[in-house]
Amino acid sequence: MGMEVMSTRTIPVRSRQATRNQPTASGKETSSMKKIPWNRLGLYAVIPLFLYFGTDALHHWSLTSPYFSVKNVTVTGIGHLTLSVVKARLGLKSSDNLLAINLALFQTRIESHPWVQSASLSRDLPNTLLVEVVERRPSVAIIPLGGKASYLADDNGVILSDSATRLEKFAVLREITLKQKSQKLKIGQVLTGEQFQTGLAAVKL
Repeated sequence: MGMEVMSTRTIPVRSRQATRNQPTASGKETSSMKKIPWNRLGLYAVIPLFLYFGTDALHHWSLTSPYFSVKNVTVTGIGHLTLSVVKARLGLKSSDNLLAINLALFQTRIESHPWVQSASLSRDLPNTLLVEVVERRPSVAIIPLGGKASYLADDNGVILSDSATRLEKFAVLREITLKQKSQKLKIGQVLTGEQFQTGLAAVKL
């Protein structure tokens, strides 16, 4: 009768004390999670300061840098006006910064010219100012009562010229009574009298 031999394997058993001393995965995660905020606290404090002061410095540089100085002015939509007239109305200096100039202010300056109905301005970085002009169109010639001078006006009654030439190109309103005793008009003046409005309506018909 044969003997049965059983093989055995010895499994080392760790002590409870060793098991306690061994850090668990969850323990490592918890420990690292506790350390992250403290390690990044300085970084979180520095980033806003960097963004604030960095943005402020960049803003100041862009408004003062010669890189953005106005070197070119491009004007479109002009026929009666010339580029030099528009530039003179703007009053720009070579040292003016394109980002720092007040576009609304320059728009008002251009629109104050009698021949300008409207204007729009925009920036073309780094150094070009774009100006788009809509000019007024003369529609009638006006000869005041008792006067010899003729004037050109648009549909809104704005006097555009004090020396109308080639009157055959325009409808002529004669013997227009003005409120001024001198019966003289000035460029840029606006006629709002009933006689002018009636005559203009008749011309349009």
